[in-house]
Amino acid sequence: MSEQHDIQVPKAQLQQMRQEMLQKVKKEKKRRQRLLSSTLLFVVLFSFVLSIRMSPTIASYVAKIPGFDPIVMKMVSYDKGVKAILDNDYFEEVQATANANGLTVTIVDVFADQSGMVVSYEVDAPFDIGKLRLMEVELFQDGKEVLASKSYGWIDKEPTQHVEDVIELLMESPMSSHSKEFELIFYFDDEKQTKIQIPFTLKNDIQSEKVITYNKEVDVNGQKFTIEKVRTSPLRIALDISVDPSNTMQLLKLEHLKLIDENGEKWGAIINGISTSGDIRDGHFTLYLQSNYFERPKQLTLEISSVYAIPKGQDFIEVDFSKQEVVSKPDYLKWQIDVQGKDVSIYTDIWGDRGRILLYKAVSNEKIIEPSRVTWEYGDPGSDSIVTYEEAEGLTKIDINFYSNIIGDLIEIPIPLNE
Repeated sequence: MSEQHDIQVPKAQLQQMRQEMLQKVKKEKKRRQRLLSSTLLFVVLFSFVLSIRMSPTIASYVAKIPGFDPIVMKMVSYDKGVKAILDNDYFEEVQATANANGLTVTIVDVFADQSGMVVSYEVDAPFDIGKLRLMEVELFQDGKEVLASKSYGWIDKEPTQHVEDVIELLMESPMSSHSKEFELIFYFDDEKQTKIQIPFTLKNDIQSEKVITYNKEVDVNGQKFTIEKVRTSPLRIALDISVDPSNTMQLLKLEHLKLIDENGEKWGAIINGISTSGDIRDGHFTLYLQSNYFERPKQLTLEISSVYAIPKGQDFIEVDFSKQEVVSKPDYLKWQIDVQGKDVSIYTDIWGDRGRILLYKAVSNEKIIEPSRVTWEYGDPGSDSIVTYEEAEGLTKIDINFYSNIIGDLIEIPIPLNE
């Protein structure tokens, strides 16, 4: 029997050890090895390989400490903003619990500011919940629902009676700083459609954003966009961007972003979680970076390494779901595309170290629809992706969401620090 299985630690001791481990991890250097991430606005599936230097004995204890794994192991190692939150004690251990139909849910830790909230939670049951699904979460503040984009969910696990993970909520408008009374509602897909409501109260003040109005126009080979505002909060830095409607190319993605201070310290884009909001095709969107809220840099430079774009008028495909065929696609698009039922299947080369959502919004019968499901598999030398449009009928125009065509070179933009 392994050392980890032999160790039996009571709940009270686990909580005390958890606090001790948090203090230890704050003082340790973290090293990121590799991280794979794929994100949709409504669900995030986490896949990662990471390393935190600690002794095998400590590691075996940590594996048993509630809340330590999702908050520290999954977040601190790849998000310097979260590390700063821990270093500055801007997080709260909540330990609020409720149960129904054999399921027990515990809210372990919460990070919150006006831009959003990150919640570490656990689910326990006396039966197997490895395939249980968290179908929806709702957040209420002072009795009123808070509108937010959300990421949550876990990958299918081996049979288990314990699951722990993280919910991220990104507010549509700044969250009120006047009330600290919250309630989180969990909806599960078990046979009884279990609903569990957990009220909790925060002690810390909800920090406001630091907002800089910038209005800096950036020209990339004749294609223009404007960084309108830089908003900084403990959880994230937000860049509000507008796109010039007179552009001849459709911008698809701005990637590989970094903020660099005068000492060469870097804060990258959000790797695992909500990294963007809005729709670049609508002309306004927001990119999120790791936060330097608790730092006092003298100067900051924004680096953008990759701007992806394709010609307007050649930024979509057309398929006919009635005839089960591809009607048209741009000449440059070398993808192998097939239509089967409501699925559009794509085979193409792998770009980078993660899956890509290659197609997204569609217009069918004059109705705008979004995919009901996106899946992909990696292979050698390419990858398969399937995008499902349950509501599509007949001739359908589908926007290309990503294509590996980078325009311009490395962009360096000074960011003002006056508020």
